[in-house]
Amino acid sequence: MTRLRASFTASAVLARSFPLRRGGSAGAVATARDQGPREAGLRPILLVEPDPARRARLREALTLAGFPVEAVRNDALARQALAPHRPVPALVIAATGTRDTDGHALCEALRCDLRTAEVPVLLTAEEPGEEEVRLSRVVGADDLLPSALPPEAWVALVQLETGERHADGRRVSRAGGIALPMLLRGLLAGHRAGRLSLLHPDGHLAFSGQRVIEARLGALTGADAARALLRADARVQTVHIGPEATSTGLALSDTALGLAAPAASRPRAHRVPRLASLPTASIIPFAPSTGLRP
Repeated sequence: MTRLRASFTASAVLARSFPLRRGGSAGAVATARDQGPREAGLRPILLVEPDPARRARLREALTLAGFPVEAVRNDALARQALAPHRPVPALVIAATGTRDTDGHALCEALRCDLRTAEVPVLLTAEEPGEEEVRLSRVVGADDLLPSALPPEAWVALVQLETGERHADGRRVSRAGGIALPMLLRGLLAGHRAGRLSLLHPDGHLAFSGQRVIEARLGALTGADAARALLRADARVQTVHIGPEATSTGLALSDTALGLAAPAASRPRAHRVPRLASLPTASIIPFAPSTGLRP
C-alpha cells in the first residue's frame, strides 16, 4: 500500500486541466553526473520557468547530467505537459509569483490528482518570503528555493529527489552518491530540516533553518567536521528529511561554510508582482483511501 505524501486540504482542484487518473511510480532512478540515469524510458523533469536565460541554463545542466527535461515558459504549457496521455514527470520544478506562473496553484493541483499526487515538487521564487514558504507547505511542495540557485546545486537536488524515496522521509542516492558541497548548498537554500549520511568518508551532517547544526567526521565534530567534510570530496548516500531540529550550538550558513558569496556581493533580485492564480474549474472533495494501491 502506498501512502500519499501530501496532506489534502479542502482546496480547489483544477479538474479540467489536471484530470484525475492513476498511474506513475513514486520516483525515477538518477545518480551522480558521471554515472547519470541510464534506464530506458526515464520520465522527464518538468521545468516551468518564465525567464528564458534561466530556463536554458537549467535545462542544459540537467540534460548534461543525463536527465530528460521538458522545459516550458508558463502554466498553460505546463498543463499540456501534464495531460493524461503524457508521461507523469519524475519531478516538477516550477516558478511562482510571476505573471505567467503560479507554482503554488500548480502544486496544489498535482497533489489533488491521484495520478500525480506523489510527484516531487520544488518551487522557486525570486526572494522567498515567510508567506510564500508557508503557502508552499500548505500545498504540499517538497521545498521552496531561490530562483538564483546555481545549476550545479539544482542538479544535486534533482539527483536526490529522483532517487529512492521512502515514506519515512528518506531519500537514497544511487551508485556513487551525490557530491556533498553542491547538495548541501541546495538544501541550505531551502526550508527543510534533515540529516545527511555519507557514503564516504564515514560521517554525517544535520541541517535545519538554513543552517548546519551538527557535523561529525571521525574524531572531529562541529564546525571543524563540517569544513573537513566539504574538503574531503564527500559523497552523500542518504538524506533523511524530518522535523525541524534544534541546534546545540553549531549554526553554520552556506556563506559561513564558503558555499555562497556574501549577500552584499550577490546580484540584486527584482520581485515580480504576484497576479491571480490559475482559474478554478471545480471543487472536488478528496480523502485518501486506506485501500489505495499503486
